[in-house]
Amino acid sequence: MKKLSVAIVSGVLAMAVAGTVVAQDMPRGPGKPGGGWTKGMGPGMDHGGRGMFRELMDADGDGNVTKQEVAKFHEDQVKKADKNRDGALSQNEFAAMQENIMEEMRKIHERKQFERMDANGDGKVTAEELTAHHAARFDRMDRNDDGMIGPDDRRMPRK
Repeated sequence: MKKLSVAIVSGVLAMAVAGTVVAQDMPRGPGKPGGGWTKGMGPGMDHGGRGMFRELMDADGDGNVTKQEVAKFHEDQVKKADKNRDGALSQNEFAAMQENIMEEMRKIHERKQFERMDANGDGKVTAEELTAHHAARFDRMDRNDDGMIGPDDRRMPRK
């Protein structure tokens, strides 16, 4: 029974993570799944989602995630979260496991964001680097080049 419970929890988690990865490839924008630029996005669901998935689960570091690595990741997560060691997760243990996974993803996202903004690679982000990063992002979002981001920009093709 213990193994069956762990297998079920692992399967549910595998489907949830796989769904996250599949969602990365879905078209976004008005009238498309996922809504506008960032609607429905959370940690791991943005442009770095697939990278976080790899970082969390690619045990051998080869840049690919196998079914075995996904299973091992979930097995390890269940073991860490199963505080009473009964081989199954209570609702509270499951919630704690989800929080731990989200925290790991948040840390990966934070590190990647910092690396993107640290233009000169000195391990620090200055106001100038932050401004330059967001100015470039603003320019990409301002699709009609009017110096503002508004509803018209959402209807235009991406730059």
